[in-house]
Amino acid sequence: MKTFIVNSKGEREAFSFHKILRSARKAGASGALAREIAIIVQKEVRSGMATFDIFKRIKQLLVKENFQSAIRFSLKEAAYSLIQPRTYLSGLKIQ
Repeated sequence: MKTFIVNSKGEREAFSFHKILRSARKAGASGALAREIAIIVQKEVRSGMATFDIFKRIKQLLVKENFQSAIRFSLKEAAYSLIQPRTYLSGLKIQ
C-alpha cells in the first residue's frame, strides 16, 4: 500500500524512498548513511505528512551523524523557504 504525503504545493504525492536517499546524498551523506536515513524516514512517515516535516526529520538524523551534511541540507531548506515562504513559515512553530 502506497503512502501519500503532501508536497510544498499542497498536492498529494506518493512517498518516495529514492527522493529521501537522493536528498541525503546531495547533502553529502555517505551512501550507507543516506540509505540508513531513508529507511528510518520510510518507517516513520505517515499518510498526509507534509514534506516540511520529512525535511525536519532528515535534518535531525543528519545532525546526529554528519554535521557538515546537515548544514548543507539546511541550505536546501533555506532555499525552499525562499521559493515557498508561506508553506515553509506555516510549518514553523513561532512562540
